[in-house]
Amino acid sequence: MIRYTLLLAFICLPYPVCWAQTWAFIPNQGQWHPKIQFQIGQSEERVILGQNEIWYDWREAEDHGHKEKLAAPRKGHRLRLRFLNAKMSVPQGDQLKQTRYHYFRGNDPNQWATDVPAYGACWYRNLYKGIDLKVSTRSSHLKMDWYVSAGADPAQIRMSWEGQDQISLSEERLLLETSLGTLTELAPFAYQVLDGKEQVVKCQFILKGKEVSFAFPEGYNPQLPLVIDPELVFSTYSGSTGDNWGLCATYDEQANAYLAGNMWVFATGYPVTPGAFQSTSFGG
Repeated sequence: MIRYTLLLAFICLPYPVCWAQTWAFIPNQGQWHPKIQFQIGQSEERVILGQNEIWYDWREAEDHGHKEKLAAPRKGHRLRLRFLNAKMSVPQGDQLKQTRYHYFRGNDPNQWATDVPAYGACWYRNLYKGIDLKVSTRSSHLKMDWYVSAGADPAQIRMSWEGQDQISLSEERLLLETSLGTLTELAPFAYQVLDGKEQVVKCQFILKGKEVSFAFPEGYNPQLPLVIDPELVFSTYSGSTGDNWGLCATYDEQANAYLAGNMWVFATGYPVTPGAFQSTSFGG
């Protein structure tokens, strides 16, 4: 009875509970908008994986050193990456982690999501004919590895960026200018395995308007599988790891955690419009 009473003090909040910034891929088991299949990160900076699309969503950091800035509107920006002419593919979790997450929304247990798993990567299987896409992270950077089967055509891969102020190529890198700085996709690295050894394949971006694809100016062996792995770097934006506070916490002999008192947990829903948006951080 004591345990239930303590939990009730904090589960009545109308927000999902996210204890810390995480770079794990968390599946949607009812805690988010139904179009969100997986999410990595939290409300301050997050990546959303949906059916045939990926959203990038982040906000500028709060200035806790100045009260007038703390209450001022905070800028945010959203980008959308769509896979054009792709098959209907839903991401699947891979590299299951031991961590589990619990989301308590409102006071209706039917709206709660408990024991939600986390994964180290996600796959879009057969996104294009004979082509899989693996989404993962490396040193807090997002990686997209394309696995092209022998005989499959990598020219099928066509990606469209939406929401940026400007998109361009510079020194073989793809630059996405936004209201919060520049996102950079490093020059793509491609290779094939021959006799157990990686053979580098010259690869570069092709940009036509907002559409991005790959080219292989020196060719490649179509009889062997091909791997393409560009890496996305948030190069100049100002970000945050997300904030949440609890004023009272304890634990018991069974390693259960209990929280009570005032809490603030920030989260946003499914992104609707690519491009800049503005959100106000209330309070002080």
